[in-house]
Amino acid sequence: MEHFKVGEAVVRRTSPNALRGSVVRVTDGGYFVTVRWPDRIGPQGRESTHRPDDLVRATD
Repeated sequence: MEHFKVGEAVVRRTSPNALRGSVVRVTDGGYFVTVRWPDRIGPQGRESTHRPDDLVRATD
């Protein structure tokens, strides 16, 4: 299980070419990671919570 930090850029493991999100919260000792995904309409975006195994760090 990877450990993520707030501010890291991530993508979903099943779709690595998809949108990049930014980690905004890590809870329960790293068991849950909340990610803010960009929104085409505004800067706020939407948030979703995942297990670390569902995410990978984004690479440039």
